[in-house]
Amino acid sequence: MDVELTYKQVVGLPIAERLSFAQRLWQSVSDEIEESAPGDFPEDVRNELDRRVAFSISHPAAAVAWEEVEKEAIAREAQ
Repeated sequence: MDVELTYKQVVGLPIAERLSFAQRLWQSVSDEIEESAPGDFPEDVRNELDRRVAFSISHPAAAVAWEEVEKEAIAREAQ
């Protein structure tokens, strides 16, 4: 697979389609992580995931709903 060609194709899409693509891509990563054993990831990746989970638990107000991110991104593109 030519990652650079795929990237160029994706960034050429309208923002709504890129957001949909990103959401589907992230969901596939999330699904794979949930199915994997912790030892399947390098230590630095596990540490970063642990750090992010700890931050989200200790700072729940910092979270932004996906729908809000998507809405703001589409509004910015319309400007």
